[in-house]
Amino acid sequence: MNYRRKEIEEFIEKDTLHNLEFSQAEKEQKALDLFGKGEVGLKVNRYKFLQENGREYTIVLGEKANRRMAIVWRPTKSINLEKDKDVIDKAIGDFEPDEVFINGDAFYPKGYKVIETEFKTLMGV
Repeated sequence: MNYRRKEIEEFIEKDTLHNLEFSQAEKEQKALDLFGKGEVGLKVNRYKFLQENGREYTIVLGEKANRRMAIVWRPTKSINLEKDKDVIDKAIGDFEPDEVFINGDAFYPKGYKVIETEFKTLMGV
């Protein structure tokens, strides 16, 4: 299956969490190039799309080198970090990732890496 943004948006309804889960064969085909460099591939297990607190969250759960990873992307303008923490924890908690990547500021006490910092590191900035 190849999901394009328009098709994915059809799964999103207000205040509802949607999961797109993949079979093992599909996981092998869905290597996500996190930072556009070709060498950073993530075998995607699941995409989650959530409308919560007036913003849309896109969450990617997957594995790389036997490590479980979660990537969280959401609009950050006027964000309530305490509510944001609750949304993120609820959405990825059952996955128990080894590493978490979140865009922008966050208050996630289990630790995370800022996506923008990782981009800059990989681009040599």
